[in-house]
Amino acid sequence: MSDVLPEILRSTTIGAESRVDRFYKKGGANDVLNEIKKMESDYVQSAYFKLLLKKPLSSKEVANTLKIVGKVISSDHYLANILRKNQELFLKNSSSIDAYISAAKTVGSDHYLTQILKSIISNKEINDTQLASLLTISENINSDHYLSEVLGNIMDERKLNENNMEQVMKLSKNIGSDHYKTNTLKKALRNKNLSKQAYNSFMNSLNDINSDHYASEVIKELVKNKLDNENFNNVLEIITKNISSSHYAATIYKGIAKNKDLNETQLINLLNAVASIESSHELSQVLITFAPKVKNASSKVKEAYTKTAKSINSETYFGRAMKAIY
Repeated sequence: MSDVLPEILRSTTIGAESRVDRFYKKGGANDVLNEIKKMESDYVQSAYFKLLLKKPLSSKEVANTLKIVGKVISSDHYLANILRKNQELFLKNSSSIDAYISAAKTVGSDHYLTQILKSIISNKEINDTQLASLLTISENINSDHYLSEVLGNIMDERKLNENNMEQVMKLSKNIGSDHYKTNTLKKALRNKNLSKQAYNSFMNSLNDINSDHYASEVIKELVKNKLDNENFNNVLEIITKNISSSHYAATIYKGIAKNKDLNETQLINLLNAVASIESSHELSQVLITFAPKVKNASSKVKEAYTKTAKSINSETYFGRAMKAIY
């Protein structure tokens, strides 16, 4: 019995509470952890960890417990459960936060990793500095669906400061799917709190979208905002380089025409960029859309309009475009 009993106790939860009390009284958290290491069942280990975490642990003991949790529990289910339900204890200081992140990164399932992050996001006790550190866990999510879900939840549920918003935009670059990336970027634009750094990360992520359809969806949302000359030129560059379809390019430019805040420099740059549209029909339609603005503009704007109109191959469409400004 003396040989068999320890194995029985280590493979079941029989007497778990009294055993944790005895080990803890004898040698503190270290003795309990040493006993847990001898167990093979994730279920039993999880039960012992939960009992240990009810003890008055020091910061060092909490961090050490987290390190062991991440090493010995192989089940994503049990590991995620421990990390989700003890956040108040785990996230008290930087050392335990680092250990928490390391433990979370051992979770292989995107599903359970997302559950952990969603619980972090909804925890209003977690401050901006803590959130910035914890967001690095998102780097381990491989699924575009789950990563976009996490980033969407962050923007929906948290009032992000500039640094955290920039981090969200950097993480969006890890989304490979044009569909999920588009949803994330459009949500970011609606938040209207992109700093210069976050905006740069946003544009880098947008530049990765291959689909004309999805890229145009983001750009149409983007140009609803007032843009300075530099950012406006960046948008024009993305349209000319990334949008190969004359139809989608024309749709974007027509949307920009609704912007009443275009200055003369922006209008001239846009008219020069429009010349990249290969379809004579679509090009003429875009120019006609801008004709009312051109009529009331300077001679430089009219010159840019005329120069672009001359790139139209069809005499009929050329004539219509020129007639529109007289």
